[in-house]
Amino acid sequence: MPRKDYLSAEARHRFDNPPVLSGEQRQIFLQAPTWATEYVKGLLTPSNKVGFILQVGYFRIVSRFFVSSRFHQADVDFIADKISVDANGVNMADYQGNTFRRHQEDILGFFGFAPFSKSSSEALLQEAERLAHVQTRPHLIFGGMVSFLQEHRIEIPTYQAIRTILEKALDNFERDLESILSRNLTQEDILLLDQLLQEHSSYQEDSKAHLKIKRYQITLYKKISQSMEVKHIRERVKNFQHLKRMYLQLVRVAKRLKLSDAAIQYYAEYVINNQIPQVATRSTIRYLLLIFFYHPPILSAR
Repeated sequence: MPRKDYLSAEARHRFDNPPVLSGEQRQIFLQAPTWATEYVKGLLTPSNKVGFILQVGYFRIVSRFFVSSRFHQADVDFIADKISVDANGVNMADYQGNTFRRHQEDILGFFGFAPFSKSSSEALLQEAERLAHVQTRPHLIFGGMVSFLQEHRIEIPTYQAIRTILEKALDNFERDLESILSRNLTQEDILLLDQLLQEHSSYQEDSKAHLKIKRYQITLYKKISQSMEVKHIRERVKNFQHLKRMYLQLVRVAKRLKLSDAAIQYYAEYVINNQIPQVATRSTIRYLLLIFFYHPPILSAR
């Protein structure tokens, strides 16, 4: 299913850049652990001293490292002043390479964190797949993945690294659902669902045949009229009777998917908020979307 970015542009920028600190908050750089204070004494250049202190401070706040080019100049100047080094001699462009990476390895070790590695990525994928079963909204799964890394004291990687893992988890999750549907949907079920993606029968009339924009069967259920006119009441009754028949026919398949209330709501909202061609793009996943458009969250209470 097509997915939007899991964080807004502003949130992504905040995630992949050091936190913006007030003057009072910058005191955290001066409240470094004893080991960090001793470590700085062994560093030779002003850039390495300032860079190391910033890495320690940023990591204490967000459990992440950032490239030195993204260090805030106000933080650089603050540290240079507090440790009495010439600010003109501090150039974060010089703080990179082996020294930069060695400092990160040492910081992780002192704080008792593991670096983000292949094994970390595999563990995070498993957690993302677990979260997908209980909460399908990608931005909430993303937040859960970050919490997982923090709880297990693992370095948090970039937004793109987490997004790549999340996309794989969601693809795996939906493939599993598609497999269940393929095994359990009968031909009668498929025909029933396909009818919802057909043009409404009224457009077969001569008076409407010329219209370029036509409504599909499913659009009749997206927004229910609240009119108290008799003809509208009868139409609603007819629609709800049809929904009941669909529910009774498809509930057997829906229960086999074992989705959470949140997941059911997510798929239903996708159908409601998107155009029919978007819903019908993929052969099997559209049946998943259509099933949960017609099934209330109570289905998950087994």
